[in-house]
Amino acid sequence: MKKNCIKKISFTLVAILLLVNWLAVAAFADDGEYVKWWLSDDQTQITNETENITYNYAFYGVSLRPVTKYIYVYGQYLDYYEDYAYSNVHINLDYPEVIWVESNGQAEFFVTDKGEADLKSFVDGNIGSLMLEDADGMVAHISKSLVAEWDEAIRADRDTEVFDVKDIKPSGRKVEVYYISAVDVNNTVAYNYGAVYRLSSGEYWYINYADLANNYFDADGNFSYRGGSVKMTRISDVSALEDVIFNTQYRSYNYTYEWDKIDRESNDESNENTWMALFWVFYAVCVVIPPIPMIILGFILPFIKKLGKPKYWYSLLAFALLWLIFAIALAILLIIV
Repeated sequence: MKKNCIKKISFTLVAILLLVNWLAVAAFADDGEYVKWWLSDDQTQITNETENITYNYAFYGVSLRPVTKYIYVYGQYLDYYEDYAYSNVHINLDYPEVIWVESNGQAEFFVTDKGEADLKSFVDGNIGSLMLEDADGMVAHISKSLVAEWDEAIRADRDTEVFDVKDIKPSGRKVEVYYISAVDVNNTVAYNYGAVYRLSSGEYWYINYADLANNYFDADGNFSYRGGSVKMTRISDVSALEDVIFNTQYRSYNYTYEWDKIDRESNDESNENTWMALFWVFYAVCVVIPPIPMIILGFILPFIKKLGKPKYWYSLLAFALLWLIFAIALAILLIIV
């Protein structure tokens, strides 16, 4: 009977200590600091000092813009003085080889060595997909083979006509424009590839921006309607094009901000502090305090002759002392760790 009682007490003690050890695993929290960025004095290099990743300024003759739907914005501001304002670093976390900062309403890109190779390949023709977008920001993917047919026609001078650029300038319902963008294989950046114009006659005409000289574009890389003329090809089979236009949808962008993450971590840390306080109360009540009455009894009861069996009470004393010593030692270990 005595042995069974001691076994039950021992099993209970071990179970409590294992539970305490398991609860202690949740005691570690993130330091809650922003990723640290450094911008070179000549503003041609940005370094992620936290992860030791260097990005170099990227420009390859075309105006690039971000098109990833999921954009992560870091918390630290950089003194990027293109527009005399502070700017955050933006990134597509699924493709961390490219970052960008917003400057004067445009994105300025910085790349790793791999990112540079990827973007050069993209600008040189390694296009992942093509996207059609109307003036209201409605977008849809358009087949590369379909656009390739139009490219072939305009380069072969088939069914082409030269227009004064002022006559194709978008103007409400009189002239509508649908921009075609080339998107990289990582769905991160894009550039203006061409456009489809629906003129007042109802006909659709295609122009390839990629084959035009720089003087056709303004400083921001947009097609200029200030003066001059441009050759376009008429799209005779419009059914495929109108199917794409009919299926356009609003393109939304999902932003995640580092400071929101830090706030959540701070709240988590506060919650963890609360749980840790409750944990130590639990530890004291269920682990440290229980052997103390047994120690007191182990000291007193052996000297009460009516009870007899002093060895039993000494065993209880020894067991309780070991329990208390082990409980204090584990508490010190948990605090140190």
